[in-house]
Amino acid sequence: MASTKNIFSAMREKLFPAQTDPQPTYIPHPQWYGSDIRTPIQNATQAQSLAPQFLRQAQDSATLLNETTSPRVFFERYDFLISRLDLLSKCSRWVRFSGTPPHLEARSLRTIEKRNAVVDDFLERYKEHVHTKLSTLKTAKGKKSNLEKLRTELFGFEDCLSPQQAQKMRDFFDNLSSTLDNEFSSNISFQDTKKRQPDEMVVSKVPSKWEVSLSFGPSRSPAFHQALYLWEHAPRHILLQEPTTIYQCFFSADPAEFLAYLQLYDIIKDWKTTSIILNGKLIDRKTMAKINYCYGDKCRCGKKQYCFGASDYSKNPFGCHRLQIESYSNPWYSFGHREGNRFIINKRLLKETIEENSTEYRLCPAFDLERVLKRLDELPNVLSLHEIEKMDPVFYYSKFGN
Repeated sequence: MASTKNIFSAMREKLFPAQTDPQPTYIPHPQWYGSDIRTPIQNATQAQSLAPQFLRQAQDSATLLNETTSPRVFFERYDFLISRLDLLSKCSRWVRFSGTPPHLEARSLRTIEKRNAVVDDFLERYKEHVHTKLSTLKTAKGKKSNLEKLRTELFGFEDCLSPQQAQKMRDFFDNLSSTLDNEFSSNISFQDTKKRQPDEMVVSKVPSKWEVSLSFGPSRSPAFHQALYLWEHAPRHILLQEPTTIYQCFFSADPAEFLAYLQLYDIIKDWKTTSIILNGKLIDRKTMAKINYCYGDKCRCGKKQYCFGASDYSKNPFGCHRLQIESYSNPWYSFGHREGNRFIINKRLLKETIEENSTEYRLCPAFDLERVLKRLDELPNVLSLHEIEKMDPVFYYSKFGN
């Protein structure tokens, strides 16, 4: 006969099961997830109107996740897909879906296990992309240059990788870089450079066109020979030998030159002797890093309309998606107030937002505040609710759906 103690122990375990630690979940980036997730879907009419749009966006995102070799597109679309599935889950009360229910798909994508598996697949595809890209290039210089660009492109999203994934990709790039080093170093030759005076190093006048200059001194870094090679092959370079040796080179806003600048900047950015001169003035690295990140992406993608939206949910009419006035999170037509069946656009608030959010990007070669404000003036002052619904049904239902 079982003891009373054992009986009560079994009853306690059944009634009060041991608490297990909750499984960690992935939290989407708010900007990529989108603020339209708050859209109220309160009846069948709204659900049937919005569901096809959400479903199309989810399907497009899923396709991109399986095909893209762009880190930006991949990581942004992962979070965007979760938001579309969440919105479809809201619609499922009135709309029937075949296959796995949207809320279960969204739950799966939020698990760390699923997230890591999908990212691992992308990283393998990205490795193949790197090898394919390098195989099309004939010179060691071209291979080395593109390898660094591809490394920078991926590690711009290092916070989206697990520590293990980040280390795995660092090893991948380091191994490839080491393989290319012998070929790369064998082609390096330095010519004697004319001795120059100290006042020749710093640009004394602001140039008529956008120009950035990098200067650095001798270093024990193993990448020093690469920095020297890039300095020598810059569009314009000078050498200061007294009182100390300083290497200085100059780059324009031309995409090819700017990408060459980024390649050198990535090597020397943490050296104590490094300084940056933009349009004739010294600039801090934090400010320059923001320009490097955004304008560098524009140069890499080659799209003329990049500044008007790097993706569907960063579309904007101003020509700068860093203003944080974007179609999916904070559209320009959300600034204002309703009067009957009209929505009055608050251009004063829009202007203040533009001026505030553009501060760190005023020196970007693609940014022109005067043109941005001109585009603001050209926007309508008033929109009817019908115009808003036709232009953006998701925003309409989120704002006026009650």
